[in-house]
Amino acid sequence: MNRYLITILVACLLVSACETRTDKIDQAIVTDTVFSGKNKTDSVVIPSFDTTILLKDLKTSTYSGRSLTGDYAKKILYAHFVKKGCYTADNLPDMSDMDKLSEADQMKRSVHYDTIFTADLNHSKSMDAVITYWLTPLYANGNNWRPHKAILIDTEKGYKITNEEFIPDYYIIDSVITQNREVIIYGYEFDRGTRKASRNFRITIK
Repeated sequence: MNRYLITILVACLLVSACETRTDKIDQAIVTDTVFSGKNKTDSVVIPSFDTTILLKDLKTSTYSGRSLTGDYAKKILYAHFVKKGCYTADNLPDMSDMDKLSEADQMKRSVHYDTIFTADLNHSKSMDAVITYWLTPLYANGNNWRPHKAILIDTEKGYKITNEEFIPDYYIIDSVITQNREVIIYGYEFDRGTRKASRNFRITIK
C-alpha cells in the first residue's frame, strides 16, 4: 500500500515539473517573438536615375577679380534679376502699401538668395557655382514653392548668371562634387502630390 502511494506521489511530482517547464518554455518563446517584433524595421527603396546635361556658355576665362562667396553670389544674383524687373528680398515694398502699387508692380516676382554649391565648371582659375534661389510672386507663401537653379560662372568681364532652370525646381540638390574633372550633382526629385522624394538623381554637368 505504501509503495503504491509513493508511486502515485512521484508520478504527480513528475507531471507537475513537466507542466512548469512547459510554461517557462512557452513564455520564453512568446517573449522572443515580441522582442523580434519590436525590433523589426521596414526600409523603403526609391528608384534612381543617372543622366548628363550639356550646358552652354561655359567658356574658360582669365578672370582674376574678387573671389566668389555667398555674399558676392547674392549681390550678383540680385543685380541680374533687378534688370529683369524683379524685387529682391532686401528691397520689397511694405505689405501695408500693397494696395498702393500698380497692377504691374503687384505682378512682379521677388527673388530670394538661397545657396551656392561651388565647383570648377569652366576649368579656369576662379571658382564657379551652382546657385539656388527662390523666385516667387510677391510675398508668396506655401509649401509648393521650391528653389530655382542656375549657373554662376566667371567670364572675362566678371561673374554672370547663366543656364537658368537647367534643372527643374522640383529637383532638390543635396550636394555637388567634382570627380575626375567632372561636376556631379546629387539630389532627389520632389513629388508635390505625395510631398516625398520620388527618386534620387545623379547628374553630370558638361
